Amino acid sequence: MIPERLKTIILLALTFSAFSPHLAKGWRYEVPKLHTGKQYCFGTRASGMGGAYSSIADDVSGIFYNPAGIAGVQELQAYVETGLKKHRGYAIEGLEEDVLEGKNTFPHYVGVILPVKGVSVGIAHYVPYSFSWETEMEGYDASGFSTGLFKIETESTQEVTSVALAWKSGNEWLLGARLDYCYLKEKDKWGPDFTGKLEADGLTASLGLLHNRNICDSLVSLGLVVGTGAELKGRKKWKVEEEEYKYTIPFELRAGLSCKQGNMTIAGDVVYWRKEASTYREESSTTQFHLGGEYLIYLKGAYQSILPLRWGFYTKPLPYETSLYDFNEHILTFGTGLEFKNISLALSYEGGLGGDAREDLFKASITYKR
Repeated sequence: MIPERLKTIILLALTFSAFSPHLAKGWRYEVPKLHTGKQYCFGTRASGMGGAYSSIADDVSGIFYNPAGIAGVQELQAYVETGLKKHRGYAIEGLEEDVLEGKNTFPHYVGVILPVKGVSVGIAHYVPYSFSWETEMEGYDASGFSTGLFKIETESTQEVTSVALAWKSGNEWLLGARLDYCYLKEKDKWGPDFTGKLEADGLTASLGLLHNRNICDSLVSLGLVVGTGAELKGRKKWKVEEEEYKYTIPFELRAGLSCKQGNMTIAGDVVYWRKEASTYREESSTTQFHLGGEYLIYLKGAYQSILPLRWGFYTKPLPYETSLYDFNEHILTFGTGLEFKNISLALSYEGGLGGDAREDLFKASITYKR
């Protein structure tokens, strides 16, 4: 008979060995940029921990990271999050100055978890991808003479509405499933007279597994998530013509491991994406790495509150040679808040440590529990 502790170690080793071919490639991939929408973290707690959350996922943001995690929620939870994604321009390889000016965007996440007779139901709406920039370029006529500068503007937003169901199998195994309705809206403007608009939608699904085990006075958790890819098809309407447009959501494989001992939690995630070819992008894949931690300080007083301290790090290795910019970022995250019996307040920050997309993300949230 194999000891239970050894079984757990073997399970963890097999899980992460599945990612070894991708980890061996390092942090840079010669592939096109993935317009997946999943370009930053959700949930202020998860964001403060660098997005290393698929093995925790015990709140409303768990609907996004691992639907199985919400099976551990025993009370009604309502969650509202808002943020400011502050762009500081996009660098162009080979040029000394930034020529693309990024615009500020305002991501949000709202959701609720409702436990019903042994099954937890989660509903969430969020904006996983919002991108906006503008620049000026010089135009030329058919004879090659300059026609002066004209402005180029691009705005792209993806919205997702998710419904998740999760249940427990004993005290150690949690299972969950999620269905997503994805809606994409895009607008391109080249000068005063050349404007293109696009709307597209589609469905994706995810399955999640969460396993908890007490080992050496620590709670060790393993999370696994598999998400299907999808095609969002639409027609881009220009002033004088239309063109078919295919936008793809990638297949996702996520594995996470966390360890909680006393007031301290340490977690890590590895996420592999594979994206089919779309209208303007070739087939591509990439891997992200997430690490994070949390320490809880119990405050004495009449309100018996908790002060969490959170920190994290994750990578966004999305470089591609055929385009102007190189998204190969390393992101630092921090978070804190104040937790009471029924109300939790939280703040988080994500900022670029390296890479060419210069942006900062500030978020605040409130959670109500009953």
